[in-house]
Amino acid sequence: MRSAPVFLIELQNLQNERNEEFQELAQIGETVFLGNMQTKQVFCRCAAAFLAGVLVPCSLSIAQEASVSDQITALTTAHQEKVDAFYKEYRAASTDEERTKIAEKFPDGSEVGEKLMSLVAADPAGKDAAVATKWMLRNVRKEPSEAVTNVIKAQALTEGFDDLALACMYAQSDAIAEALDLAIEKNPSTKVKAAAAYVRSTSLSANADPDEATKAKRQRYLDLAAQHGAEVMLGKRSLADRAASTIFELENLQIGNVAPDIKGEDIDGVEFALSEYRGKVVVIDFWGDW
Repeated sequence: MRSAPVFLIELQNLQNERNEEFQELAQIGETVFLGNMQTKQVFCRCAAAFLAGVLVPCSLSIAQEASVSDQITALTTAHQEKVDAFYKEYRAASTDEERTKIAEKFPDGSEVGEKLMSLVAADPAGKDAAVATKWMLRNVRKEPSEAVTNVIKAQALTEGFDDLALACMYAQSDAIAEALDLAIEKNPSTKVKAAAAYVRSTSLSANADPDEATKAKRQRYLDLAAQHGAEVMLGKRSLADRAASTIFELENLQIGNVAPDIKGEDIDGVEFALSEYRGKVVVIDFWGDW
């Protein structure tokens, strides 16, 4: 006697089997269960449909609850489809008034974010939690919830925390700062240290008039990112490159500093250097066209 899975395939592809085949399938199904349904029920229902001349596809699997990962994908994909539809409508608008009205309908990701965090609450240190939290930080611009903070704390010592750490630039808080400092201190991955340090430096850069202690702390974070961030990319640039640029700016482009020399051509094509105008009032206008 053949196995039940073999007959499922036969039942799916052959419409002209004799009635005896269906009886044999039913006999096999008496002792085999799929999920909560005895296979005899599946076989008999399909057999009846075939005998009636109707082709009904059968499946080897009974519907099961989707995994957390699949549910995350479904939720985020559905939201992205709404966002894509929004931009399509916005680009099609012909007047500023129409665009203003459409802009008010931008899909809010808050509800999706809450569902995501609910899905991963039981395992905040897992990979699904990292994926959900990154989406939440990048798509829901509001004060980080307790659920988000809990995941970031739980992930701080994991090997792949660098990607989630970079997402923390979109929503920072004292609790997230503590988690990033923990990663810098105790996570063995240099990539994680670089990412966490760079994000911490950006949070301190938001202070328009930092005191000396804040400046020193920001410098330490930038030095760490420059030292270990060569392999960590943010956009098209590495963290090491970004940190080095910021360090150069802090050291050379502050009010009261001597401006770095600039060489180029004037509007007549004549080469010149900024140093040639030393002692004169010079206005430099940097601009681009793209």
